[in-house]
Amino acid sequence: MGFGQHHDDAVSCAPGGLLLLLLLLLLLLLLPRWQVDLELVRQLEVDVAGIIWKTAPELQGQRATIFYGRDLLKDPEERSGMLYALGERATLFMGPYDCRDDFQCAGTSHTPIGIVVTPLFLPAPSAEYDWGCGFQPYNCTDLCWDPVHKTKYWGQVSAMLNLNSLLKGNGTRLQTLEEGGYRYQLWQAATSASNPYFVLGRTSQLPRDPVKLTISNFNVLWYLEIAPEAGWVPRWRAPCLAAVVVGAALVSLLVLWLLVSKEQHNRLLRAMLPRKVIQQLQAGEAPIAEEYDMVTVLFSDIVGYTCVASQLSPRQVVTLLNELFSVFDDLSQQNGVYKVETIGDALMWVSGWGAGVDRIKGLSEAGRRQLGR
Repeated sequence: MGFGQHHDDAVSCAPGGLLLLLLLLLLLLLLPRWQVDLELVRQLEVDVAGIIWKTAPELQGQRATIFYGRDLLKDPEERSGMLYALGERATLFMGPYDCRDDFQCAGTSHTPIGIVVTPLFLPAPSAEYDWGCGFQPYNCTDLCWDPVHKTKYWGQVSAMLNLNSLLKGNGTRLQTLEEGGYRYQLWQAATSASNPYFVLGRTSQLPRDPVKLTISNFNVLWYLEIAPEAGWVPRWRAPCLAAVVVGAALVSLLVLWLLVSKEQHNRLLRAMLPRKVIQQLQAGEAPIAEEYDMVTVLFSDIVGYTCVASQLSPRQVVTLLNELFSVFDDLSQQNGVYKVETIGDALMWVSGWGAGVDRIKGLSEAGRRQLGR
């Protein structure tokens, strides 16, 4: 690959340092070990005073006739971009452009292209100095000549890039993202007339609730929006939440059943045993039996119970005894006596355990009230 040029004595137009730069650029293309991607870099171009001077690869035939010697500062379609680059005086990225003309786009039609441009300002004694090139920049004195620093716009070097090769080629990062199960969209924000809004690449479906990465380089601002194809919420989240809710409900029901069972058990114990004995049982104390030197026992039964019971139905007998002994239970609580046992119609109370308890008074009072006196 070599540089084509506008005329045979064009090398004399390049100062020594600039010529060295161009030779290094040529070596970059010719040496295999640099591994230049020729699918990405479609064309290199050197413009003197905004006029197309050299290209690599060299243009042939009608394309060479049209492009070599073309003044970009006079071209209405190119002038705004040229003035933008002159005003910035820095390496700029122009585009992307959706190029549809194979003739205009160096064989990259129907693909987005970008152009990297570096304007070159060199020391010059005056605004008319041309380094022996014979060219003057067209109608750009304010931007092309710096009277303070005595520098003038010599020309520019540019590279035409096939962005499809960069963004959609095999082994690219974006392809790796898609193969890894991600949806993405890479787009450029409109920062100038030479850098319009442009979607550089995307998957068939746009990402949902994506994270956004800002890529800022040269004068461009790119945004990469990316999200997993299945979304940020894993598929197992909903079933897992449902399982947790169901499990929590089952555990709650189990705890409720245990509490109800315990309360029923305690009620049964309270109906059969004194509170003190229940507390000893729950505390695990042994032995439960206690000995007292002096207590008073009251034993009573219903006079004529056998005759009365024979005249009543079983349900009536049970109802009678239940109502009667419920009253006796209240009397035992009110007078501090303990009901030891009920046998049929018989009742046995005991009183007199514990310090400071009058065993005679409490039991006699309960007995009198039992008789309705």
